[in-house]
Parts: sequence; structure tokens; C-alpha cells
Amino acid sequence: MIVDEYALLLAIQSLRQPWLDLAVRALTALGGTEFTLLLLLGLYWLWPPGLGLRLILLTLISAYLNATVKWWLAWPRPAGPDLWVAEPLTSPGFPSGHAQNATVLYGYLAWVLRRRWATVLALGLILTVGLSRLYLGVHYPHDVLGGIALGALVLLVGIPLLHGSWGERLVRGHPLLLAVGLAGVLLGLLGGDGERSRYAGALAGLTLGHLWRARRDLPWLLALRPWRPVGLLLSLLIGLGLALALHLVGLAIGSGPVVVFGRYALLGLVATGLVPWLFSRWAGSASAVRPPAGRSTTPGPSGPRGP
Repeated sequence: MIVDEYALLLAIQSLRQPWLDLAVRALTALGGTEFTLLLLLGLYWLWPPGLGLRLILLTLISAYLNATVKWWLAWPRPAGPDLWVAEPLTSPGFPSGHAQNATVLYGYLAWVLRRRWATVLALGLILTVGLSRLYLGVHYPHDVLGGIALGALVLLVGIPLLHGSWGERLVRGHPLLLAVGLAGVLLGLLGGDGERSRYAGALAGLTLGHLWRARRDLPWLLALRPWRPVGLLLSLLIGLGLALALHLVGLAIGSGPVVVFGRYALLGLVATGLVPWLFSRWAGSASAVRPPAGRSTTPGPSGPRGP
């Protein structure tokens, strides 16, 4: 049976209400780039950096793959005289970036937690984000299904790699991580468009920043005892202020691929290098929470998976 996807979108939008429009706009942000990056950095700063780094690598590689497939296929987004489009977008529609982001982000966290409630919540969030893209008129159902499928593929391939010996080396600052950062630089040079340059720049900056952090064995926030609230706030203000300044300078310079790459690379260096260093100086003193250097962060056979 062939499904009329345009008619399905119209049927979904027949449920529209002003309050529902606002609610769906808020829910769709759970798969957006801005929310994803904030959540990634929050996890990276708070908990042992292995969890954050692995999730950063999965998410950014997934996002770059998504942008590349969109560029290759160039399938159109929904359009029609009766269709309400909440966010006029010019990029191709397949696969849905929001659906793919949600699948990788919440799917990985559910895998780490290994709890039934986490799995149910992750599936609910993925489904909610996917349906929100249909309600807003920015994707066909096949775009959403394609994003979920591609995100699941990233998890199936990426989790065994990043939680094996290769991933352990990356977390501990092995030169392999330098190769990943340089690969981000290469992808940025080959990207050819702003979206792929953004993800490649973030990949390069975030991984090279983590390499610097790992070599200095900087602690994570929950390993600092006691917290110094003023120092913590000052560290965040300086880090976020510098990131905002870099972002504004980049916008003033232009929006070409090279500028976009450089802006996001610098933002990544600030996020995973400078901010953890400021935390270690001003936010508190490192405690015994830090694991011994030889302890494996590979998940065991039971219980929540380690970082």
C-alpha cells in the first residue's frame, strides 16, 4: 500500500491549536543543534569526560554524515498550497537531522544507563521529536524514518568502537585523538558548505581540546570538593563570554565555510580545554573521586555503564 505522505501531513496539521503550536516548537528543540550542544557540554563538564567525549564523537560524526547525505541526495522538503510550514528551510529534507540527533543522543544515554525507564523515555523522546517535524511541516515521514534509521546505524557501529580498546585510548588522550582532530580539519577543508564546516570545526576543536585536557589530567566538576560557587560562576562566565565573543566576531567576519569552520573549532577548544582548566583553578579542589589512571572505563556486564 502506498501512503500519501502529503495527505498524512495535512491530517496531522488538522489537529493544530495555538497552544499546541507552541508546545510542539518547544519539543522539537530537543533534537535541535543548540540543545544538543548544551547537553553535550553539560555532561562533559559534570561527569568523567569519557562519557562526554564518546557522546560528542558520536553526535558530531552523525551530524556530519547527515549533512553529507542531504547534500548528496538533495531531496526536497514538503511544499504545497494547503501545508503550514512553521520553519521555512532551504536545506534538503532527507534525512531529518532532528530525528537523527535525537536517536543518537537519547539512544546512547539509554544504552549507558541500561534501565527500562531510560529506554522507554528515549524511545518516547525520539518519537516525539520525529512527530514534531511532521506537525511543523518541515519533513515528510520518510525523512524522519530515514533520520532514525541512520542514527541507529551510527549507534550500532559507533558504540562497539568507542567502548572498546580504541575508545579507551581516545578518552585517555592517545595520539589517535590527534588524528581524529586532524580528520575534522580535513573534513572542514573538504566540506564545501557551512553546515558541514560547522560540524567538522566542532569535531576538530572539541577533540583537540579534550586531548589537551587529558594530557593535564584535569578533573571534572563532580570530582571537585568542595565547590567554590564564586569561582565556578566566574569560570562559566569567562568561558561562555569568550565563546560568545568568538561567535560574534565570526559572524562579523562572514559566513563562508572557512570562517564557520574556524569559529566552531575555537568554540570547541574553549569548551573542552579552557573551561575545564578554569574549573580546576577556581571552582574547587580535586578530590578522591577521580579514578586511578589504570581503571578501565569500558562498561561491565551489569549495572549502569561507566564513562
